[in-house]
Amino acid sequence: MRDIEEEEYTRIEKVRSAFNDTCEIFGFKRLMPSPIEMLSTLEAKSGPGIKDEIYHFKDKKDRDLGLRFDLTVGITRYITGKKDLRRPHRVGTFGDMFRYDEPQKGRYRWFHQWNAEIYYTVQDNPRDHVFELFKFTISLFNKIGIENFKIRVGHREIAESFVNLLIYEKLEKPNENNQQDVITILRLLDKIEKKDSKQIIDEAIEQGMDTKKAEILLKKINVNTLITTGENDVGSTPEMSRKLSKMISGSKFIEIKKGKHLCSIECADDVNITFKKFIDQQND
Repeated sequence: MRDIEEEEYTRIEKVRSAFNDTCEIFGFKRLMPSPIEMLSTLEAKSGPGIKDEIYHFKDKKDRDLGLRFDLTVGITRYITGKKDLRRPHRVGTFGDMFRYDEPQKGRYRWFHQWNAEIYYTVQDNPRDHVFELFKFTISLFNKIGIENFKIRVGHREIAESFVNLLIYEKLEKPNENNQQDVITILRLLDKIEKKDSKQIIDEAIEQGMDTKKAEILLKKINVNTLITTGENDVGSTPEMSRKLSKMISGSKFIEIKKGKHLCSIECADDVNITFKKFIDQQND
């Protein structure tokens, strides 16, 4: 069992205090959703496969329950049940989560998470709320003392449309019949750097996905990357390219000897041979 001692506890409380101050400044109402949810509510967001990644159990009334693994599920359940709530409604939450994950550096089965969400109407411009959340995050990080950070923006509908294109060859939001497959695939892709292809396919089959669909997906996703630059390129230096290669899983770095910045022109034969060898290896 993991216990939080004073040094770590103090750091958690520092973040909590900064978060509460930021909520006050930006007008976010604090909310603490229940740590226990109906299992069906948790599955509605992430599919039945989520049972393998969370703590779930039956209570004395034989109801299927689970411990929360994020804050969005509970907040959304709460907001949906408040029909008289005026929108846009800003909600801020800081609490502990529980995931039955394989313990590793930086990933615990019990951890803390903060969440800031804005629930708005179809008449609102969502970009305004996105920028507001950017400002919220930057202000919070400044209060905590975090520097040199990057904010990465994700969009679930874009991700779902992309997966739908890979499997059903339609660049659009998945329909009701395809939705569960798409959710399952997104969860599997999240593990692609931690498990090999066979493990991913086996898990997909366990969750009810067609074997052929799973194999097609992995074939389209597992595309290797070639990174090249000239030995004497002062713009895109070999050192920069090596670092980039380390950041991209499955990539390969090749340095073109005696090449400069216009390597594809000055060393055209070497570049073309390098590309052809790499492509041929992918097709073997």
